[in-house]
Amino acid sequence: MDSAILNGVLTSTGSAPTEVYVFWGLRDGGDTNGPGSLWANTNYFGTNTAAPAVSFSTNIAALPPDTTYYYRFYATNGHGGAWAASTASFSTR
Repeated sequence: MDSAILNGVLTSTGSAPTEVYVFWGLRDGGDTNGPGSLWANTNYFGTNTAAPAVSFSTNIAALPPDTTYYYRFYATNGHGGAWAASTASFSTR
């Protein structure tokens, strides 16, 4: 089994605590995370409460070899939510 480390950076205005997530799976789930979402998995990174950029990282373990995965970051706070501009992918060996 393989593993992957997903890294992201959140630049917050500091106006509201912001929660950061990464959605990932075998299919590109686009920009939907509610009922009917195509994303198979969600990892919660934590909450950023400060204005400077904060780096987040998560380790995804026990992935089968020779498989392509898709992922997309999402941030939300009291002012709304925002998806990363596009979905990215990685492959295990």
